[in-house]
Amino acid sequence: MFISIRQFRLRFRLFFVIVGMLVFVYVMLSLLLYYDQYNRLTKNNHATMEQYNADVHLLLDLYMNERHTKIREGLYKFSKAIEARGGIKIKENIYTVRASNELTQATYPITISEWQVGKNRIDKEQTFLDSLSKTLGCDLSIFQKIPQGMLRVSTTLKSQLSERRVNMYLPHESEMVQNINEGRNYIGRVLLNKVWYIVNYQPIKQGNRVIGMLATSLPERDFTYLVPLLSKRKYLQTGHIYFFSPEGAVLLHRDSTARRMNLAKTMPDLLRLAGKQKIGSYRYYFNVGKKPAWRWQYYAYYKRADFYTAIAVSENEFIDMPLSEVRNLLIGVFMLFLAVAIIVVYIFSNIFTQPFLVIARTLGNLAAGKKTQTLAYKRKDEIGSISQSLNQLIHTSEGYASFAKAVGEGKFNQPFQATGSDDVLGNALLQMRDDLQKTAEEESTRNWITTQNAYFSEVIRQNQDDRIRLAQGVLGAIMQRLGMVQGAFYHVDKEEREEAFVLISAYAYHRQKLLTARLNTEDGLLGEAYQNKHIIEVRNLAEGYLKLLSGVGEQAPSYLLIIPCQTNTEVLGLLELASFQPLDEFKIDFLKELANTIGSTMSNIRTSELTVRYLKDAQEASEQLRQQDEELRQNMEELAASHEHMRQQEQEIRKILKKSQAKEEILQENMAELKKYQVELQAQREGYEKRIKELEAKLK
Repeated sequence: MFISIRQFRLRFRLFFVIVGMLVFVYVMLSLLLYYDQYNRLTKNNHATMEQYNADVHLLLDLYMNERHTKIREGLYKFSKAIEARGGIKIKENIYTVRASNELTQATYPITISEWQVGKNRIDKEQTFLDSLSKTLGCDLSIFQKIPQGMLRVSTTLKSQLSERRVNMYLPHESEMVQNINEGRNYIGRVLLNKVWYIVNYQPIKQGNRVIGMLATSLPERDFTYLVPLLSKRKYLQTGHIYFFSPEGAVLLHRDSTARRMNLAKTMPDLLRLAGKQKIGSYRYYFNVGKKPAWRWQYYAYYKRADFYTAIAVSENEFIDMPLSEVRNLLIGVFMLFLAVAIIVVYIFSNIFTQPFLVIARTLGNLAAGKKTQTLAYKRKDEIGSISQSLNQLIHTSEGYASFAKAVGEGKFNQPFQATGSDDVLGNALLQMRDDLQKTAEEESTRNWITTQNAYFSEVIRQNQDDRIRLAQGVLGAIMQRLGMVQGAFYHVDKEEREEAFVLISAYAYHRQKLLTARLNTEDGLLGEAYQNKHIIEVRNLAEGYLKLLSGVGEQAPSYLLIIPCQTNTEVLGLLELASFQPLDEFKIDFLKELANTIGSTMSNIRTSELTVRYLKDAQEASEQLRQQDEELRQNMEELAASHEHMRQQEQEIRKILKKSQAKEEILQENMAELKKYQVELQAQREGYEKRIKELEAKLK
């Protein structure tokens, strides 16, 4: 059989198109599978690295807690060591020093008195502080109160030039000095010589007056203890942990050369990203060494000490190696799929391409509006069916065109009837008419819903701080917007012994039962809607259930709708609405969504109320604890002062006993004076008793 060039081109065009589509579909599916696997592996690794960072933060918390405990215990032992040496003694000698402001570095001449611990002057003898600091494992400082603040007169802290940081003072404006002046201890973070320290300050008192303070401190970012612990941890095979500051300085790294780097120069993008997002990841190309490759940095901000922990890991380890197996499998399956597709498509393209040219010419004439001859194919296969359908289409195309034009003009009532149930185009035109009509109605519905959503959102926003105002605003809007004639809003009260419905807003209600303060949650339609958490719709309401009074008479609504306002699985309120006509289904769906929004808003209101209540209770408990702590501290100080006074009295008594034998005459004189004093006391007591009796007589 002769094959024209046009038929030949059509056949192979069809062949290449089908094969190309199959290849395209396979490639797309393969790419989807490949990138899905890539995203899955990346997501899993992100979660793993976030957990690793969380574990490191737990270790840092333990480390920081240990250092806080160390400086607290150190301060206690420091105080006891000074007490053991007789405490701090203030001499009459005074001298002048040049004191520097710790914050502004401004220097002033200041005159201070001489302090001693034991027999040594504090600012001259440092051996005591140095040996005690080595024993306690933390730096120690003694401050003397001056008019400008607290002056460091003795310390083990040293500057970068190895000089002791004495004659530097903390001004009164600083938080720690304010706490000390009020008689309270202070523990926190302080920047000293461009290094952050954890510090603990305790006031030094003379009676009830603060004259100075003691301090213990430790460098906050001394990771010497953590290095061996972190070096033992494994982060996959290629991963390692390091720390860096918000400014980009590397604080801890397994590579000594990396500790001298600054990320602001080497990885500025990572530093900017970390400044915006406190926890996240950063992918970069590591082009250093023999095997440059893509790597990931997983970082997390450690707020307690103001630095970041980061884990660096190679992408090849958790992505490239697993994906290489997927790539090999997809390539093998593709080769087999391509061979089978070529053979099958080639065979079937030859079978189906021949009749299509005739059908294409006929369809071209029909599409051009020309008079078209019917096809002469009498086959009983698909081609014959297509020919019959095409012949029928030719006969009925004019009727279709007329109907389509009417529908296009919006005349949905234009009469038209399909030639039969198999009339695909005719039924499609009818369906198109119905769809266009339905679309017009749906568009109207969507516009209504959009308008109502905007209106009710504004009502809820304006009343989201108060439950009753929210109920009144929403119920009034529903009455106005949805044409309801009666409505009630019940709040589910769970604060009493038993749950109950409390009416907090009503519209056009006068029934006696609604005058009750609390309604049982298990009775009636309200109880059913609450227990089952679903909408109750009653279209033929029983006579007498509801009545509406007006100036012209009394009417009974026939339609009732009860909607629970809930969030998740908890019902927080109920809407009871009544009208004379049933609501459309889309309006009921709208009310259901609105009720969920109301439930979420009521949940937020309840959460806010509970938060305020709990915060108040916590503040009262904190204040009570603070007062108890202050009373205990004052009792301890009074006990210590009493002990010191008794010791001094005991020494005086011993001196008197030693001199008693040599001063017998003085003792006799003292006895005479004592008797005289007793007589005076007796006279005073009689006067007091007389005065008391006079007062009692006046009171009677």
